[in-house]
Amino acid sequence: MYAHPSKAVPLLLAACIYSTSTFAETSTADSKDCTKEMCESQLSDDFLLKYKINVPSDTTLELCDKCTISMEAIYDGEAWLSIAVGTDGLMIGSEAVIGIPGGVPLKYDLSSKSVEGIVQMPDSAQTLTDASVEVIDGQTVMKFTKIMKEADEKEITTDANVFLWAHGTSDALGYHPGRSSFDLNLSSGSATEVSIPDMSAWLAHGIMAFLAWGVLVPFAVNSSLFRDLLPTRLPWFNLHRAFNSTAFALLVACFSVAVSYTAKEGAGHFKNSHQRMGLFMTTATVLQVLGGVFRPKLPIPDSGEERTMFRKVWERKHSLFGAALLACGFWEMNEGIQLFSIKYSVSENTESKVCIAYWVWIGIISATVILGVWYSKIRKKKPSDLKYVPPAVEGTDSGVVIPKMLADVEVDADGQE
Repeated sequence: MYAHPSKAVPLLLAACIYSTSTFAETSTADSKDCTKEMCESQLSDDFLLKYKINVPSDTTLELCDKCTISMEAIYDGEAWLSIAVGTDGLMIGSEAVIGIPGGVPLKYDLSSKSVEGIVQMPDSAQTLTDASVEVIDGQTVMKFTKIMKEADEKEITTDANVFLWAHGTSDALGYHPGRSSFDLNLSSGSATEVSIPDMSAWLAHGIMAFLAWGVLVPFAVNSSLFRDLLPTRLPWFNLHRAFNSTAFALLVACFSVAVSYTAKEGAGHFKNSHQRMGLFMTTATVLQVLGGVFRPKLPIPDSGEERTMFRKVWERKHSLFGAALLACGFWEMNEGIQLFSIKYSVSENTESKVCIAYWVWIGIISATVILGVWYSKIRKKKPSDLKYVPPAVEGTDSGVVIPKMLADVEVDADGQE
């Protein structure tokens, strides 16, 4: 049995999103003493981390007073690299060492996921030693030594720590397709991928948004545009209202999940473009729904009255505003896929597959809407205006030729519907 396309696409998105990158960890701690030689963790197929704990002679590994850690990150390619210290595996709130080829590694506070939120620490906090970034035989190598316990910074312990790694696609700091968070026990060398909380909630948020803006709203639009093709027992307005009402309910639920879980995670509200667009769309949709509920009435059938100017303006506004909201929805969902991928370390390959599936579906939906707009223009024309070649349809006035798809439209002697 084949799944209906409108159901298959969100299922595909959910399946692909859950298929996150495999954490390829290789530890050498069993054969090495990480206080005497470099231990290794293979964080991904193209990202290797080496590290060594430097214990002063006047302390022990357990006390580790004034200990430092030497790290070496090796990436198969030329790009900026980052190793960050966190608490929950999330980018926001972490403290990173970022190295850009041509410069030296520096320490940064990560206050948001945008480039503007990556803030270089003051000069007094730039305490890294033996710091360098080089491109050697096609590999970017970042080295540095950091004090493990520094004032007003996250402490690195000799036991379990939460780290994050990332790399870009070029020397320019920006969007990073390669990234993940991991627990690393510096003494044992054991590294495991961190499970970021609330994944199911944010996945539900995305699926509800997709069903609302990627399925139901386009169906509502098309039920109006293709109204003449619907069976008479299935009034187009009932479909239009049902699709839009369900989409609005999903939007309210989707927005509520976003607000509540953003607050739960301690992140700021409406700070990035995705959040601000979501707020705008929710507010605008409420206004659109209210406009539909309190719309100007049509003339009484067979009264001979024409639509009022107010009604004509409302119809145009309702259509254009709805189209603008739909376009915003398409953009918003694409941004959501990228944010989810960053938050939960979805592999670049999986993210690409999801984006391709998403835009193929949106392309199909957009094509049907464009076709519907064209068809709605055709059905509003006089039969004499249609460029159609005979045969003529029986039952029409002499000399009037109309397309077969309009054969059921009642035409009077003046050619008016």
